Amino acid sequence: MKVVIKTNMCMLYRASGEILVQSRTKADWPGLTFPGGHVELGEREEDSCCREMREETGLSPVALECLGDFVWDWEAIHRARLFRSDRWEGELHGSGEGLVFWCPVERLREHPFSDDFDKILLRMCKGLPFEDRVRRIL
Repeated sequence: MKVVIKTNMCMLYRASGEILVQSRTKADWPGLTFPGGHVELGEREEDSCCREMREETGLSPVALECLGDFVWDWEAIHRARLFRSDRWEGELHGSGEGLVFWCPVERLREHPFSDDFDKILLRMCKGLPFEDRVRRIL
């Protein structure tokens, strides 16, 4: 039986079509992705998401919307709970994980994607005013 590793990812967005992304430099998961990380033992999923966002971006999401899970079945099963919000508190800063920045969806392809970022991006943008713009660039 495989071990399940619980993680999370969060997309902060503006109605204009800008999303907060992270350009990871670490060899284990390089490329454009959403901020997030591991769920600690006994930690609620939403609390973990808010903690990871604060650590990696300086921003604390408000009123998280859960979009379900994205699963990778490798040597261990990695399950990322996906969250998004259009409200947050704090001031943006980066971390050792990589550069964090607001990117208009039309300019996402200017950056290399991490594994499955395109699929995760589609899930994160489903039902938002700029979903069609995201589909066109992918």
